[in-house]
Order: sequence, then C-alpha cells, then structure tokens
Amino acid sequence: MNSQKTILYIGSAILVIIGAYTVYMGQTSQGVIWFILGVIFLSISSQLGRPIKAVKVRKMIILVCAIILLGIGAFMLYFGEFLAGIAWIVAGILGLLISFMLVGHKGVLDPQ
Repeated sequence: MNSQKTILYIGSAILVIIGAYTVYMGQTSQGVIWFILGVIFLSISSQLGRPIKAVKVRKMIILVCAIILLGIGAFMLYFGEFLAGIAWIVAGILGLLISFMLVGHKGVLDPQ
C-alpha cells in the first residue's frame, strides 16, 4: 500500500472518530454527517488507481468541492468551532488527495 492510500485511510478514520465523538457529545446530525463522510472516503479509496473515463471533468469537480470544504473549515476555525473546523479541513484535504489520485484514459472533452 502506498503512502497516499495510507493517508486516505488515516483521514477517513479521523472523520469516523470525530463523528462518533460528536454523536457522543449530543450533536447527532453533525456526527452522522462526519461518520458517513468517513465511510464514503473509505469506500472510494479501494477504487483509486483504476483508469476511468471523463477523468478531467471529475478531477475538476472534486477539486472545486475540496477547495470549498477547506474554505468552510477555515471559516469554522475563524469563528472558534475547533472540532468542526478540523473535520472540514480533513475532508477538504482528503478531497484534494482523491483529486490528485484519479487516473484515466481520456477526458470527455478531449478530441478523439
């Protein structure tokens, strides 16, 4: 297993732990979101490295979403929500990592 997948597994585990802790503290809806997000990243990690079609479009969409997640994390940290800010930033970093790990044959918009 390469280091990128190890980072992805560790980040997913952090999100699951933050989700469980948040549910334990009584914020059920926010905790469930982090738990589900961690499980989604774990399920995606097994498919990385396989060639897919339309990789350029998918990379761009994931990259934009990851930047938005990082922005939300910075905003939450600015307003003093430490746990939520860290969780958003971890999700954004995992999104960036997934965007850089996508490989494919050709993009949809590439000339034939």
